[in-house]
Amino acid sequence: MDNVQKSLLSSLSFPVPDQQSGAAAKVLFGKYPGSRNGCGWIAVCNALWLCGVPFETGNVIDALSKRLPFGGRFGAMPWRVAPVLRSFGLRVSASARVKRGLASLQKGETAVVLGKNKGAPEWHYFALRALGGGSFELFNAGPGRGAYADLRKLYRMFRLWRIEK
Repeated sequence: MDNVQKSLLSSLSFPVPDQQSGAAAKVLFGKYPGSRNGCGWIAVCNALWLCGVPFETGNVIDALSKRLPFGGRFGAMPWRVAPVLRSFGLRVSASARVKRGLASLQKGETAVVLGKNKGAPEWHYFALRALGGGSFELFNAGPGRGAYADLRKLYRMFRLWRIEK
């Protein structure tokens, strides 16, 4: 890792609300900047921050980068999310039943979600925290708050990693 990347990593503050701006947009994941495909490492770091777990961003990026296909062109691979979160001592359950998984979250619980942006070819990871009453606060995703129905308007959700307390 060169000095530019070290400087960018040291200037990050969490939660990262937007991968398109600030230092997160310039941090490389593989050969590509965070503005293009940084949502995976940002989601994992935001989830760790939400859970109060100390972490080094560079370590998260390195862990997600193991066996990274095509130099990171497609971003983080889904099969790396749970092992990386577990490596920080968290209990994680993965599910393709996103609606059911979100409905089971209690107030204050955290999850990472992978969904396909509706109307676009991109997939997107984001972290969220349950606010109670079926509402969520989203990190690096729009809208910033909402219920499952609001999320379904923007994303076709594929996978959920629930962080269990």
